[in-house]
Amino acid sequence: MSKQNTVYIISIFTVFILFVILKMFSLNPYAGDEHIYIYQAKLVSEGFLPYKDFSLAHPPFHTIITAIIIKSVGYGFYTTRFFPFLWTIISGTLLTLLTKNELGKAASVAGLAIFLFSYDLLRVSSHSTGVNCAVALTLAGILFLRKKCSVPAAIFFSLALMTRFYVFPVISAALIYSLFSDRSGTFRTIKFLVFFLFSSFLFLGLFCGFENLWTNFFMFHFNKTSMSGETLSAVTDKFMFHNFTLISLFILSIPLYFIKMDKAKSLILLSIICAASMFALLFSMNRVWSYYFIPALPFAAIAGGWVVSEWIESIRNKRNIAVTAVTVLIFIVVSVLSFKLESRLDYWDKEMAKPLENRTHFYKWRDGFLPGFLNTAVNYTLWNEKRVIGNRYFFFNYYLWHESRVLEIAEEAVEIIIKNTSENGEISGDSGTVPLFALLSGKRIAGNDPDTNIQKYRSGVFKASDLIFDIDTPKTEMIILRKKFGIAGLSEIKELVARKYNLINELKDPSGITLLFYKRKN
Repeated sequence: MSKQNTVYIISIFTVFILFVILKMFSLNPYAGDEHIYIYQAKLVSEGFLPYKDFSLAHPPFHTIITAIIIKSVGYGFYTTRFFPFLWTIISGTLLTLLTKNELGKAASVAGLAIFLFSYDLLRVSSHSTGVNCAVALTLAGILFLRKKCSVPAAIFFSLALMTRFYVFPVISAALIYSLFSDRSGTFRTIKFLVFFLFSSFLFLGLFCGFENLWTNFFMFHFNKTSMSGETLSAVTDKFMFHNFTLISLFILSIPLYFIKMDKAKSLILLSIICAASMFALLFSMNRVWSYYFIPALPFAAIAGGWVVSEWIESIRNKRNIAVTAVTVLIFIVVSVLSFKLESRLDYWDKEMAKPLENRTHFYKWRDGFLPGFLNTAVNYTLWNEKRVIGNRYFFFNYYLWHESRVLEIAEEAVEIIIKNTSENGEISGDSGTVPLFALLSGKRIAGNDPDTNIQKYRSGVFKASDLIFDIDTPKTEMIILRKKFGIAGLSEIKELVARKYNLINELKDPSGITLLFYKRKN
């Protein structure tokens, strides 16, 4: 093995190892939607059908894969956190395979680092939302498409779309671009893709009911409305602020590609088109979540990695120094300006109106699942227990602060549930916490409905009266609500708990979440 190859392999492994070290701080329980999807997968592992026996707001492949895992090894909190992390490792591996041969070793290493260490990818790469699986399958499809292997490409694209539909812009862009370079091969891919998707939806419709499929999957998303902090402007500001390195390099790749068009690789143009298509879709929507941006990140990272490799190459060969100097200067300026985005975030005006001493927030250090010396090293090099709003910090700080916010009351909540319910008693309530408590306690959720997100009932597709019908039974021995949040605001829920339940406990988590525990009256 040559020295150059040895350095490349060591560099790739170093990036992966550093990523794994940082992810070891992401394995604590928290309130979020991922537990909805895991509980739904548990239902499938028990023989229940999505869309028919319970509502599922997404395509089923991720649910089925998770169900197979649960059926094989049983439910385990750390097991279900491990697999989305594994999907991310697979995505990183596929990214290196795409870039190494076409763009070179430097672009491969730089692209991988930009991808894995972007804030939002770091944050969601252990969340079982399905996006990590969809991205890995999409990259696999593009890899086979580049190799002109129509059937594998179509299969992976189909599986990606049957995991999460928001990868559609990336897949469409890749296929349209490929039509200009390989019409026959791409047409074959499209034909197979349509066949697989049609067969999948036909199968689902026959087993689960076409009306159920249409209502649960399509109509719900068409009728969702925006909530505070979920608007395009709010989410975009956060995304740009936290991922400014990736975004800056991606923006630079566009003019640099056209400057070096004769020497630039086709993969760069494909990556620019795929990332831009994803961003364009998101910028046209009224309501987005930050993880909706994740399918664009590997392609933005490929383009950004290429920019870095071009800088290295020009400095090494002392060519195009002027172009390199200008692009580096632009990168620095854009990076600096990106900090100004923080002034647009929802907390800024409120915090900056406070005296300096009241703008200081303290965070609690939590050891990751690492040997002691590594925890000490991360604590010493990357951790800052204090954040002063208005000061500037590295994205590592923001990531570790985010991961330090865990649901500390989870264990106490599970104890309350077990103590106040019978062996076969069921629970219901807040969609962000109840599915986690049900999984940890072994309790069933009333009506097999872990997804009680308030958006279901605001959409008009689902009725609050249907929720009440499911849970207003003697089996529902406890209802857990988040104070002044979610379905706690529904008049139907208020009336039910007032008539048939007693408030027996209230837990306030340091993260700001307050849970109310209602026990059914005898």
